[in-house]
Amino acid sequence: MGGCTSKGSRDVEPLTIERLDHAVETGQAVPDSLREGMKLYLGVLGIACTDEALSDCVDALRHNRLIDVFGPDVDQRLGDLTAVETALGEARETLSRVAPKARMDRVYGVISPYRQGVVTTDSAALIALNLYLRPDYLGYEGFEQYFRQSRVKERIPYDVVEAVVAAGYPQDDSQPLTLLQRMLYQGALVHTTVETLPSASLATTIGVTDEQLKWLDQNEHNIWNALISRNLLYSTDDLEASRLIAPGPGCFSLNPDCPARVGRYVGYRIVQHYLERHPDTTPEDLLSPSFYLSNSALIDSRYNP
Repeated sequence: MGGCTSKGSRDVEPLTIERLDHAVETGQAVPDSLREGMKLYLGVLGIACTDEALSDCVDALRHNRLIDVFGPDVDQRLGDLTAVETALGEARETLSRVAPKARMDRVYGVISPYRQGVVTTDSAALIALNLYLRPDYLGYEGFEQYFRQSRVKERIPYDVVEAVVAAGYPQDDSQPLTLLQRMLYQGALVHTTVETLPSASLATTIGVTDEQLKWLDQNEHNIWNALISRNLLYSTDDLEASRLIAPGPGCFSLNPDCPARVGRYVGYRIVQHYLERHPDTTPEDLLSPSFYLSNSALIDSRYNP
């Protein structure tokens, strides 16, 4: 797992993870500084709550079994979050320069019943801290191995950055997208995340292990040929795209040993080739539909492993 500590080259203020889970557990009145965040949290849980009824809503949530089950384990297993907050602080500063629409003015820690690690709003991110308690956590016994292996707190900055970038620069799906267009967008997300986080691991950013990344590097030519020979590049089949891009046990339709998320890897490699020929291109340029929907992006990259 790639590191997420500061390179130490700049004195950047860490981005504090404001613990809404603690505010729920304590039984005390929600401080004014957390009221907006708490309303966002309740909204994510499907609880509609007015300002006047906020205390009652939080009190009801306090007795939710979800809090009882995960609350103690979150503190015990997560431990100190200083390195995570430092990485998020640097990421916020970098994003303000290279992708200003990707905002994370505030970051909140919550306990969530869903499998989505980060939920974003216009300028805030909610982190489901109970999803980063390490692969051996008993509460994950029913989850697939590929999901459990990424349940570590070092992954939090990666998930937060990608979530806020995707929220600030959402994929344009106003028309059916080809696999190539989807891969280019995913490649732009990966590139922006790598450029944003200090000491970022490419494998972690893509969503594979170091060993799987090595396999992808060694088989890049064969992967590309398989995509072309099966006429997948310009396919608009959503299911096929999901098999190549989404998390999963593997992409066995391409090769029995091929890891899932191979489409993100290929997209990233095309982006890197494009940047070699167009070095002035910014992350914001790559995240624009004018790049990933372009009919010439692949040609201009001269990608042909």
